[in-house]
Amino acid sequence: MNLKYAFALMLSVAVVSQGCSGVGKQSDDSILRPLEQTVETDDLSKYVESVEFIFLKEDSTFHLGDPSKIIRDRKGNFIILGSGDIRRFAPDGEYLGMVGRIGRGPGEYANPGDIAFSEDMKSVLVQDRSGVNVYDAESCDFIKRVDLPLNEYDGVFPSENGGFLMLVPVPMMADEASYKEVLYKFDSEGKGPIDSMIPAKDYTITLVSLSSQSHDGNWFLRPLNGEWVLYKIENGKPAPLYDFDFGDLQVPDGYIYNAGRFDLRRFMSSKYYKGILYVQDTDDQLFFTAIGPEANAVHFVYDLDTRSGIRWTDVAGVSRILSSDDDGFYAYIEYLTSYMEKTKEELDPLSCRIVSEYERQGIAPNDNPLLVKVKFDL
Repeated sequence: MNLKYAFALMLSVAVVSQGCSGVGKQSDDSILRPLEQTVETDDLSKYVESVEFIFLKEDSTFHLGDPSKIIRDRKGNFIILGSGDIRRFAPDGEYLGMVGRIGRGPGEYANPGDIAFSEDMKSVLVQDRSGVNVYDAESCDFIKRVDLPLNEYDGVFPSENGGFLMLVPVPMMADEASYKEVLYKFDSEGKGPIDSMIPAKDYTITLVSLSSQSHDGNWFLRPLNGEWVLYKIENGKPAPLYDFDFGDLQVPDGYIYNAGRFDLRRFMSSKYYKGILYVQDTDDQLFFTAIGPEANAVHFVYDLDTRSGIRWTDVAGVSRILSSDDDGFYAYIEYLTSYMEKTKEELDPLSCRIVSEYERQGIAPNDNPLLVKVKFDL
């Protein structure tokens, strides 16, 4: 992620807080030290076990654009939150249709912000600023609209008995007394909040989706700053999973302010690590992207058994891993043929490895967007 791209994303800045009620200090075995426990590399050839290409069968009626989130149902179908709408694809990339449609009538949505499954995975939840649309996960038929009482939301997670956990953003320079928690529980009909969790503690900037689906069907709430804690949400409850520690290069508390003013340029271009994005996992590996020095993206792959792994810097900002299953990660690429026109210096190591494998397999040029399943061998 380069600085220019980061600033473009920040045009829709939302400041969110983090903490965890009743959670004590993380034990040593739950602390990840990415700069100590991983090896930096610019060549992934010896770390990538296999690469599989899944072309998404677009047609002239739609264009995915720049997806912000991908989730997978029990059949392995991909549900992709694209540029304003939500599309579903089979495991082989065949187009299966839309989930809902753009609009303001029954069963429609405008500017969906997040997607998730219900706890039983029988429904798709589509969050917008004021509530949730619920769709059948098999047929994608509209089931109901649930309007919620608060003014604005920035994420949805499933809760028990068809209910919801809603992430509420804390406005910049907000009155701290008005924002005590960030995760609110509602029942299946929108009554509530019946509970609140994760006390407001510190601020960060929402660049991309705050949540992701774990390979086991549960959910991650990525670190938002402050304590740098990755939460796993299971059975409608958040629990701290890992605490990230970048040592002396972890951004100091309050650094986003300069002489009392919000200074985004100084913050992003600093030498520090500023946050965690794109968290995904497999049975034994964890992938995440950190906003590193000078706003470059630094990607990490961890072996969770050995607590060791690799990292590489992505100056071009082209690699995004948005999904995973038990044994691999899925990177989204809009136009792979455009990557093939670039020099090696213009691509990050993962993109280089993908292009190299594409050429080695002799696949005919194809301008459709694709998902690339990558298996790492650490």
